[in-house]
Formats: sequence, structure tokens, C-alpha cells
Amino acid sequence: MKVVPKTHALKKLIYAIYVFALMVFFYPVRIALRLFKVLVYILEKKSMGDKLDKKKKVVVIGGGFAGSTVAKKLQHYLDVTLIDTKNYFEFTPSVLRTLVDVDHLKKIQIIHGDYLPNTSVLQGKAEFVNMDENKVMYSPFVNEAENDVPQLKKKEIDYDYLVLCSGSSYNPPFKNPNLIISTRAVELANCSDRIDKSQKLIMIGGGTVTVELCGEIIDKYPDKEIVIVHSRESLISRAPKKAQDYVTNWLLKYNVTIMYKERVILESVKPVDHEDGTQTMIMETNSGKTIEGDMVFLCTGILSPNSEFLKGDDNDDNDNDNNNNNIKKEENKKIENLTQLVYTNDGTEISLKELKNEINKNEEEDIEEVEIEELLEEGEDVEVTKIIEDITNERGFINYNKYLQLNQYDNVFVSGDIMNSKEEKLAQQAQNSSRFVNQNILNLITGDSLKEYKPSNLPIIISLGKYDAVFTFGNYTFSGFLFGLLKEAVEWKVMIDY
Repeated sequence: MKVVPKTHALKKLIYAIYVFALMVFFYPVRIALRLFKVLVYILEKKSMGDKLDKKKKVVVIGGGFAGSTVAKKLQHYLDVTLIDTKNYFEFTPSVLRTLVDVDHLKKIQIIHGDYLPNTSVLQGKAEFVNMDENKVMYSPFVNEAENDVPQLKKKEIDYDYLVLCSGSSYNPPFKNPNLIISTRAVELANCSDRIDKSQKLIMIGGGTVTVELCGEIIDKYPDKEIVIVHSRESLISRAPKKAQDYVTNWLLKYNVTIMYKERVILESVKPVDHEDGTQTMIMETNSGKTIEGDMVFLCTGILSPNSEFLKGDDNDDNDNDNNNNNIKKEENKKIENLTQLVYTNDGTEISLKELKNEINKNEEEDIEEVEIEELLEEGEDVEVTKIIEDITNERGFINYNKYLQLNQYDNVFVSGDIMNSKEEKLAQQAQNSSRFVNQNILNLITGDSLKEYKPSNLPIIISLGKYDAVFTFGNYTFSGFLFGLLKEAVEWKVMIDY
């Protein structure tokens, strides 16, 4: 029988008092902050005087950290429209807790209209942008059986200034209904009953998501058996060595099994029915090992920018001659070998053939777990579309100048995860870049000098449940109970601003 360490009672008491205090002060601080901001907006409007044209239209695509930050600010000065696939803002760093605490979902989500009273919020999908004519085509969403689906009829909206904040997402190489996508709050919340009845859990991947998800599960279910299957030789490989060691030792202390240099073949994951009426999941690894568990969480994938709308679509229902002039595209073509360049989610550039060889040799390279050799077989034909010129790089992330404008269009700005930047894709980075966008749009209108955006290193908190965390800033690493409390404070600070 395994021995599981228990959280000290004093820590639980301090945490409970701390969270209660945050809750008590939440609404008073939020009200005070809003009143303060109203005063700031009044003073700023007065200082701008007649230079500010309130009729200027701003369209923001995406309602995450970047897009919501832009809309919150500019709605007090300009005519702002937000287009988002969701009708709410979500504090994504805390979505993993919803797996073990469904009620936490209410604390990290807020309807766009509640904090954007002066913004026109359109729930829908951006289909394409015609930057020469300053128009955005989008498909409004309708609710069908509690699922938001785009309407066939597209609508058009014009703008004076456009802000691209559509973000990025980790997409699994294969769609497998037996895998639980660990970055989707609603999907995790729907699994809360299943996890209560499960005993053995399989985590595919060894990055931050895996570590934080394990921490949340261990907090509530310390007796669960957890197995991490990771293709590399260390967890959270982009973090400092001290952080890697702390996280690894913490997981081992709670009897988590870590299988290094093993990859689950995603297509092999399938359910197995047993005579007693129970069902488990079975899968195979690249080395031929068989693993069985009650639930399987996919914590890895290929980082993809949500920039499909930049490719254009000239088959709209309005019969407009809206050929997308924003970018030039090569015609689709077939390739007979694996020489096409791909990019892993840490920015490494490598050919498919090289990547396949490196993974097969199990060499230690800076490559995330992407199951790429399963995506392409040697000699298989692959349809490839390249976006060229200066709008995006080959991955689809958007290029920008030092003022966060597109080089070809000074009235189009970019912010957040969709930026072609070597910065970590962090919430605070998205908010920081959005503040520069806000100021530069106002400065363009008033004729003032634009502010130059300079990327910077930002701190990262990797939570290990409620009572522990790792804090990294550059090469510095700190850990322990106090930094677990800090993660709560960050969530509180962000949500009072909405």
C-alpha cells in the first residue's frame, strides 16, 4: 500500500482564510477600481480635447486576454466592436481546476457584455479580412442544442482600425474521442464525475499543463494512480533546471509514475469493456509497451495560430467580389518527400524528415511531443499551402513592426498569442502588448508619437495544486506554499478588472 503525504493542516487553514479574504474584498475593490478608471477616462478625454474622433470604428477579433484588454480601454473613446467565438472572457490559467472543482468555472468566466457596456459584442467566427477595403467578413453564431455553430449567411462590418487578437491553440495531431483535451474548461468540467469514479489516470505529455493538471488532481484525490508518458528526458523542459527538479520530486513524492522517452501512439487509444461492466482505456507506445487506465488526458499538441481568416474566402453568400488582397498564396501543391519545413511549439524549425529521424533515434533535442511521424508517412502526398509576403510567417503567426502594426497597413494592429514573437505565450504578455496597441491607436488619431513595443521576460507561475507552486523569472526559481498563494492572487487581480 502506497504512502501518500498529507497537506499540513496549518497550510489548509491559511489558504482557506486567504481565499475568504480575497472573496470578501473582491467586489468592493472591483467597484473602487471601476470608479477610479472612470475618473481616469474623463481626465484623458479632457486632455485629448477635440483631437479625439469618437466616430472612429475599431474592430477587435478575439476576446481573450489581448482582445478584451483592447476593448475594455477603447470602448470609452471610440466605436468598438468585438468579434469572438465565445460570448465570455475566461481566465485560462485556471481552467485545469475545473476538473476537480466545477464551481470554479463561474469564478473564471464573465460574459463579454457585463464588462463591455459600450462595446458591440458579436459572437461569431471571423471568415476573412479585406485590409484594402477595411472590411471584416464573419459568420454569426446561433445556438443549436447548446452548441454554438456558425450561420451559413455571412455578415460584413467595416472599420477604421483593426486589432487582430485571435490567439493560438494546441491542436491534437489526431481527433480521437477517447482523449480528453486538457486545455478546454468546459470539457474538463464535464469530466468531473468520471474522474471521481476513476482510479488510474494517464497523462500524455510532460509540459506545464501536465504538471498543473496532476497537481489539481493530487490535491483532491491523493490516492489516484497517475502515469505521465513523456517523449523527452525531463518534465517542463523549457523551465530552469531547478524548477524541473522541484516539480519532478514533488510528483514522485505523491507516487506519480513518469515514463520518459516514450510516446503514446494516439490512434491506438481505445476503450476496452470488461465483464463486470466497467470500461478502461488501452494504448500502445512507440516502444511497444501497453498502458491501461481509466481516463486519458492529452496535454500536448501542435501550436497553431488562429489566423485562417487571413487567407481569405471569396465564396461568401453576399456575392461580393472580395478576393483577399491582403496576402499572396502559393497554389496548393503535392510533395513527394518529407522536406517541407515544420515548426514545433517551442519555435524549432526542422524538416519533417529530420524530425522523424530525431524522434526515432530518441535523441535529446528541443522538440515538443507532436507525434509528427504519425502525421506523415514516408512518401505520402501532403497538401501544403504557404502564406508568403510579410503578413504572416509560414506557421501563420502574424508579423508586425515595432509599434505592433502590420507593415503594409498602419491601421491594423496585432496583439497576444497570434504575434510572431519568440516570447512565451503568456496571459500577461497578451495584456502588455494590448496596452501598447490601445495607446498607439489613440495616438494615431490624436497625431501624437507612437510608443515602441519591446518584448520582455515575464515571470511564470506553475501551480502544484492549491498549496504549492514554482515561480520562475529568467534564470531565477522560487517554490513553495507562498507562491501557491500568489497564483490565487493573480487570478483575483485579473478578475476584479472585469
